[in-house]
Amino acid sequence: MVKASLLTIAITALIAGLAACSKDEPIKPGDPVAGKKIYNAYCAACHQADGTGKTASGVRLAADYTLADGPLSRPDNELIKIIIAGKVGDIGSMPAWRGVLGKQEPRDVLAHLRTSFAPPPQGD
Repeated sequence: MVKASLLTIAITALIAGLAACSKDEPIKPGDPVAGKKIYNAYCAACHQADGTGKTASGVRLAADYTLADGPLSRPDNELIKIIIAGKVGDIGSMPAWRGVLGKQEPRDVLAHLRTSFAPPPQGD
């Protein structure tokens, strides 16, 4: 009787544990500190440390995050899709980071972009 009760408890705990593991973890708001590390590792080579996308010699390699009408004027979900799937644009091609970055990391990068490079709001 005791063995049957313990077995039932163990099976119930196992099923509950497996069910908890199978659920996707919720996506948290982006962490700009973590995003800066990711940006420096994967993005700064083209977008530059200052977010302008221009090399020291003035050659534009990527989009300029500091412009009021630049990429940061777009909604978060659109920018997340570009980070994950890449994009072919006027300047060139941005690689897709799907399979390289985890689910949370694009949000972290975007949080860094918005806190570090977003131009101040324009007055009326």
